[in-house]
Amino acid sequence: MSVSNGSVTVTGLFSLMYGLNPNYLTYAQSNPLKYQTLLTQVLEQQGYKIDAYTTTNLSQFSLKPLFFGNINEDNFNYYKRKSPHANDADMVDKMIADLDASEKTQPWFKFIFMTSSHYSYDYPVEFTKFTPTPEIDGAYMLNKNIDATAFVNDYKNSLYYLDSLFEKINKSLKANNLYDNTIVVITGDHAEEFNDNNAGYW
Repeated sequence: MSVSNGSVTVTGLFSLMYGLNPNYLTYAQSNPLKYQTLLTQVLEQQGYKIDAYTTTNLSQFSLKPLFFGNINEDNFNYYKRKSPHANDADMVDKMIADLDASEKTQPWFKFIFMTSSHYSYDYPVEFTKFTPTPEIDGAYMLNKNIDATAFVNDYKNSLYYLDSLFEKINKSLKANNLYDNTIVVITGDHAEEFNDNNAGYW
């Protein structure tokens, strides 16, 4: 069983980065630089190079300073110009390109936030592994008891696509002889609900 402390991105990410209940979020937002997460504060103190790669706007709700303090803009990469799946791909390519020789001489922490698996589940057509997929996007809004299979398949296809991006990252870590000395954590900020309890919640 998986558990998230938040049902939306803001509260889910806050709990992941702070190890706190999201009830503390508003307090931290009152002075984000003062209440930057100890995770990145301690890493900075230990000499870690910190890079952030995201395809969602972490400047909203003060998440950027909460998570990364006064991060240099050269180390903060926000991709937003293309479709979610194309943005995710470009972001991963940039992160891989950054795995150069300097990463072998200095400890580093890389935060990567992908959005292809966020509604409305965006992925290249060749990743349509699970079928059928919805004929009408968001049709469950008109019928709360519609069969969930197609919508679950759409979500699973987006995860299948993200798996391919994780594979690229892992292969790059291995090719750069960084894999054995790197801790990789893959998690979600929250999950999705597809009328799981037959109560009409999506």
